[in-house]
Amino acid sequence: MDTGDKKAGFFKHHGFKDIIKILLISVAVVVFLRFFVLGMYLIPSSSMEKTLVSGDIVIINKMSYGIKFIFPDNKRIANKRNFTFLEYGRPERNDVIVFQLPQSPAEYEKSEEVDYIKRVAGLPGEKLEIINKKLYINGAFVPPLPPFLFDKSVKERGREEPRIFPKGARWNEDNYGPVFVPYKGYKLKLNAINIETWIETINHDLGRDAVTREGGKILIDGRESNEYIFKKNYYFVLGDNRDDSFDSRFWGFVPEDHIVGKAFLVFVSFNEESESIEQSIRRDRILKRI
Repeated sequence: MDTGDKKAGFFKHHGFKDIIKILLISVAVVVFLRFFVLGMYLIPSSSMEKTLVSGDIVIINKMSYGIKFIFPDNKRIANKRNFTFLEYGRPERNDVIVFQLPQSPAEYEKSEEVDYIKRVAGLPGEKLEIINKKLYINGAFVPPLPPFLFDKSVKERGREEPRIFPKGARWNEDNYGPVFVPYKGYKLKLNAINIETWIETINHDLGRDAVTREGGKILIDGRESNEYIFKKNYYFVLGDNRDDSFDSRFWGFVPEDHIVGKAFLVFVSFNEESESIEQSIRRDRILKRI
């Protein structure tokens, strides 16, 4: 009887409109948390070993760098723009971030891509180079974090990798660059030689396939141009398992508006090869900080 009286009292003192308001507020809170605060990401590969392993479920703080609205993967459209309502921080070197993989704007409509997770290596305005698998920023060696050893042999300098970014560069994943990471406001002088290096990034910056060439002329949105001023900050990211990681070395820079958030916690982890659910749980990785 006590329980029934309490329920009756609740409905007696709260009208139908009040109940609807409470439900709407509850839904709004859940939606806000889901789209703007926290997210979950399943690690599908070994590219971030040994920091993250396949089967980890990672918690992402979407408000690490600001309040954003990121279009979901299944809503990729040409000329789309993610929205930043409030910016109060930027990724730092060694942050582990989740981001949307940048592609040619013309490919968004047909893309079925998923979000990626990598470690920030190069910041806006920095010169980055990889020499015999070792990372150098502005000429200074940067030790890998976490420390790890490479198992495979080194591809010598000058040995081209056809998948490498940018197209035509005589680089490979072990000997890469030097490359400059563009920043918002950076004025780039364009010429017939360097346009091949920058055409993809300029198209990303504008959100459309804007760069064309006619004879010796460089055209941006149909107008002859000998310089370009970047509208966004960019980041160069690497997988911790650099021998087995599809990262900035292959597809380029991450625009700041493609960053979903910072990964900070392994919530739980499952070994897919185990025979039972109980055996599959990696207990040593439950609530493990990244």
